[in-house]
Amino acid sequence: MLDALKDGPKAAQNIQRTRAYQNYVSQLQEARDEILKRNTESIAHAVKAAGVDTRRCVVVAHQRVPRLNDELPQALLHVFGHLHTFSDRTYKMTRYVDVAALDRPVSARPRGKRKWNQEDCRNFNAGNYVTIEINSSCAMKVSCVDLPHDYPHWIALEDRRYNGIAWIPEEIEWTNASDWPIPLRTTRIAKPNAPA
Repeated sequence: MLDALKDGPKAAQNIQRTRAYQNYVSQLQEARDEILKRNTESIAHAVKAAGVDTRRCVVVAHQRVPRLNDELPQALLHVFGHLHTFSDRTYKMTRYVDVAALDRPVSARPRGKRKWNQEDCRNFNAGNYVTIEINSSCAMKVSCVDLPHDYPHWIALEDRRYNGIAWIPEEIEWTNASDWPIPLRTTRIAKPNAPA
């Protein structure tokens, strides 16, 4: 592997071709798979130990629990938020709801300025939240609700986002410009009256 480092800019590619690196990647994936397996088993153990009917069970986790149905067949609902995009799917009688994207900073420029630069821009939160209603017969209604962001003095920038800048005055009281930024790839502004 040390020989691979001698090539300067191509070093990363050379390292990735080594047997040692390929073994590392393989072992890393095996470790991740084992962690997920043990997490799933421990969730199932806790539910079974509590004597909960899985058909009425709601599993809440940071990320989607793979193979949940292997351990908790017909679990009612699995709520997670790791993937940063809303989704609602049913698989083998279990409803999977990704409630992510609660925070989605969007940069905006002042509407009243023809010429503007980054210093004029502010952020606002164009995220969403999810409501989940479950009735006594376990029927579910899931709704993704966009946070309101109708600010007449600001125009959202569709081609860029500035991290770490101040928030618009309407939102500054409950936001913090030093919050960790969400990667740009997750930012999407829906056009008015366009489907999400």
